[in-house]
Amino acid sequence: MNKLWLLLLLGGLIVASLFYKRWAVNYGLKRLYALRNAGNSEEFLQAVDSSYIRLHFSPFARQLMKLNYWIDRGENGKVEELLPTFEELKCSRKDRIAFYSRALGYTLEKGRPQQAREYMDKLESLLKDKTDPQSQAIKLELEQLDGVYLKKDTSLIPVLEQLLEQTKGENASVICYRLARLYHAQGDPVQTDRYLDRALKLTGQESSQNALRASMKDHSLLD
Repeated sequence: MNKLWLLLLLGGLIVASLFYKRWAVNYGLKRLYALRNAGNSEEFLQAVDSSYIRLHFSPFARQLMKLNYWIDRGENGKVEELLPTFEELKCSRKDRIAFYSRALGYTLEKGRPQQAREYMDKLESLLKDKTDPQSQAIKLELEQLDGVYLKKDTSLIPVLEQLLEQTKGENASVICYRLARLYHAQGDPVQTDRYLDRALKLTGQESSQNALRASMKDHSLLD
């Protein structure tokens, strides 16, 4: 009987510790999210480096938080400082995929095809033998990014327009923006403006809105 109670107690402690860890992680993320939205960079960075966040998040995860913050704020200098540091940090395959995906999006938007291709190749290598639904979805996304940004394959226009009919919100805004890029590559300024305007109306992200407005004023930003 004593052994049974000991096992039950041990099991209860394990379950309690798991629930606490989940609560602590969620609490930390909510706190960081609030600071991030407040736009106070100093407070946000101090929070990311605080002892509480260091306790529950790996160095890689905290560095990725900073990278995402600076990309969303449009602080390119800060982003360039951080990008090389990730290769030195240990992390899981999942974390590495998250970083390469974010870095790929950034380099594509900045018009750096060679650097973007390097990140894309690294992602493809990590996903090569993976058949799970999430990996397959990322592979499909890489094919689309390659076609839109690097190859400027205008034959994708009807594919994306059909996909747009089934998509809403921020994802629909992304598809509209990609369609605008392809119509620009095709030499159709009317359709380019149409999809840029539609993308602007569908997004609630300030950084995306600013980029879209800039592209509407200067289509060469879509090259």
